[in-house]
Amino acid sequence: MIDIPIHPELRRVLDALPADQFTFLETRAGKRRSPTGFGTAMRAWCDQAELPNGPSHGLRKAIA
Repeated sequence: MIDIPIHPELRRVLDALPADQFTFLETRAGKRRSPTGFGTAMRAWCDQAELPNGPSHGLRKAIA
């Protein structure tokens, strides 16, 4: 098992989720995101944060 540190604010949010709720990255309509929909949203979030263009998995590697 790998232990990855989580920001305390994110930990509070995750701990507050119902135990039976698997999906936590929902659309505004409360539906689960498709892989394509999540990729589109991730690109929009990266653009909003003014991160350079590139694959979102690069963000994961950048913090490793």
